[in-house]
Amino acid sequence: MMHILYKSFIFIGVAFLTFVCTGLACVLYMYGQNYSRYSYDPYVATARYEDYKDLNRREVEFYSGKNKLHGYVYGENNKRMIVFSHGIWSGHEDYMAFLKWFIDRGYAVFAYDYTGYNKSQGSNARGLSQSMIDLDNALTFIEHDSKLKEHDLFLMGHSWGAYATASVLRYKHNVKAAVSLSGFNNPEEISLDVTEKTLGKATYLLTPFLKLNQYRLFKDNGNVNAVDSINSTNIPVLIVHANEDKFIKFDKTSIIAKKDQITNKNVQYYVVTQKYINDHSSYVNDAPSALEVKRIAKERKKLESKCPNGKASDKQLRAFYSKLDKSKANQPNVELCERIDKFFKSVK
Repeated sequence: MMHILYKSFIFIGVAFLTFVCTGLACVLYMYGQNYSRYSYDPYVATARYEDYKDLNRREVEFYSGKNKLHGYVYGENNKRMIVFSHGIWSGHEDYMAFLKWFIDRGYAVFAYDYTGYNKSQGSNARGLSQSMIDLDNALTFIEHDSKLKEHDLFLMGHSWGAYATASVLRYKHNVKAAVSLSGFNNPEEISLDVTEKTLGKATYLLTPFLKLNQYRLFKDNGNVNAVDSINSTNIPVLIVHANEDKFIKFDKTSIIAKKDQITNKNVQYYVVTQKYINDHSSYVNDAPSALEVKRIAKERKKLESKCPNGKASDKQLRAFYSKLDKSKANQPNVELCERIDKFFKSVK
């Protein structure tokens, strides 16, 4: 009998150890894949800084932890400044047409690369909570810079940056208002939801390991809810989300899905429902631009289908994109821009 019990304990112990090792390995692999270093894709239809000859900017650097981050100031002489935080696997220049609309109408824009992104230091981007930490450090830098601290500060961010924009409100910076574009509420929740697409319901067995890794990386900053941060202040917030967002789900993982939990009386909501742009990110541009982007993607796919291994060479891609009229794919969503402009200007 004792022999059977001993073997049972050994089996249970080995099974538990295997489960723990497998769970930790899965989470570490997921972080390694999702938060590896990122640099701009040079082959896109998106218009970037060099495509706008009338734009000028000043480059700055500041620290977030041990890493020096790279930032840019556009329209610095303008009084009102938008501090913009970009989404995952991108950079602020992927939103250049959208941001330029505001620069042309009298806003300064302060934008920066996250830890491990583009020109900023960092061997990787660490995790979702890093965007909030980097924005906190960006605002601290602005508040201590002799020129930048004179601006009225407005926050705006998309996706990962929208989470940062909302959650950083808990740090009590001198911010006039904030706009969250397609933001998620909680790093753990969105991580599990996205991973479920691959692993199914077994994903939720990873919950304790995800919590452990978040705490290892970020301590108490690892599981901050955007909604709690919004509720910690009376700063006006405009929450924007598209009704067909399949990445940060409108009715599940988004900030707007937690609308009933928001007690800040200065929060407004706007749902994007217009056809062709009511998804995760297309709505920063107008519908014709969204259709042009899809057309270009279709043409590129056709090109690559004729290439060895289905992949075009750098030379082929340079030739393909050099023939495009990028302006057709980069027209801002004026209705949304005007709505945000009106929201900012309503703040005293």
